[in-house]
Amino acid sequence: MKWSLLLSLLFFVPTNAVAYVVGIIPPEGGRVADTSVRHVYFGELKDESGVVRLSLPEGGNLNLFLLTPTATAPNSRYDAVIVSESRGEVTAILESGGLTWELYHDAYIAEDFLKGPELSKVVPPGDYRIVINNPGNQGKFGIVIGSAERFSISDYYALYKLGPTLKRDFFGIKFQYNY
Repeated sequence: MKWSLLLSLLFFVPTNAVAYVVGIIPPEGGRVADTSVRHVYFGELKDESGVVRLSLPEGGNLNLFLLTPTATAPNSRYDAVIVSESRGEVTAILESGGLTWELYHDAYIAEDFLKGPELSKVVPPGDYRIVINNPGNQGKFGIVIGSAERFSISDYYALYKLGPTLKRDFFGIKFQYNY
């Protein structure tokens, strides 16, 4: 019985699934390998800015927005500076300023966020650095990069492996799989 349920999930879930690549930004910074696919990275500022690097060898549309988890950082707001490392110049700035951050529910990881500034901009080819900060550089944040959502068994497996760590260490929730 359990095997038939598992097989049916493998065949039917992909047609209705929406997914993305999920990860945790290490203190030394993270790297996005493929900006054509949606990535959601979670990080925490501890007296220093968060950094994500990406490469756009052919240039193209850069889509991103910032999140803050309502459960762990309900009053935090973040800014992002996108720097072209290839040209040594600021490409764009996302400022939270007086913007109203909207409620945003992520069904994939079953968490609520406040969604902040968004960017959709065509950028020339090159290497880019996204620097996330706020006054005092404290708090937990998420950054969504890319727009194309995809289903991949490997992405679901990665979330399955990362899920307990993400829930426990980032969201502060005791988590266990119920079989």
